[in-house]
Amino acid sequence: MSEPVPKHQTSSITTLVRETFNVTVTDPKKDVVVFMTLDNCPECDKIEKWLEDIADQIEAMEEPCIVTKINMDKNTLPRDPWTFQSGPRLYMVPGGNRNETVEWFPGYMDMNPPLIKQFMGQTAKLSFKNCHAPKKETFKNVVGVNDELKSKDEL
Repeated sequence: MSEPVPKHQTSSITTLVRETFNVTVTDPKKDVVVFMTLDNCPECDKIEKWLEDIADQIEAMEEPCIVTKINMDKNTLPRDPWTFQSGPRLYMVPGGNRNETVEWFPGYMDMNPPLIKQFMGQTAKLSFKNCHAPKKETFKNVVGVNDELKSKDEL
């Protein structure tokens, strides 16, 4: 299932649908933040506002990073690591390595703008080089597109 491809992007967050997901997320020249959102989700709305502010800052700094969102009530993704059981979910796909994704681990209740920026700073490969990253155990690493999971200590 896929929503129609948006004709125009109306915010600094790029709206993805199933048809545009892979081509955007696999761009090796950018770090890609993927926000999986749901309809009728107050937490999703709050997090999206934070991400829009962060995306505006990224655009102003001309960082090689893109913030995206995809509505999981209206789009299905074909394979792992994009399994989606509940939301919202936040991932970073570091530039240069399309076989790696990093999932936000603490849970959406723990999200706030400074911690989201730290998550991005810790997990990005091409942008945010001057960010102060939190302890590595804050985030769960999901490596590989073929269902292979590795702990942060194995990376």
